[in-house]
Amino acid sequence: MGISYDLDSKALHRLKTGDVDAFGDIFRKYSRKIFLLHFTEDLSNKEIAKRLSVSEENVEMQVRRSLDYLRKHLKKYIASVALLYL
Repeated sequence: MGISYDLDSKALHRLKTGDVDAFGDIFRKYSRKIFLLHFTEDLSNKEIAKRLSVSEENVEMQVRRSLDYLRKHLKKYIASVALLYL
């Protein structure tokens, strides 16, 4: 049973091209590593858990927290950019 991760496609592209710092230093090193393994290397939670010797639940929680944080901050970013074009 998996989770549907629906991050804005432009933001995901920026992250996949290594522009994680575009959002500031938003993740702890550990969370960032899990997030990048999941989204840039397309590893499953099980593969990440095995590689890092942690539980799948821990990986899922870290990915979920990272996505929640990004969604919250992307809304602010998108709103600010939209105001520039009004």
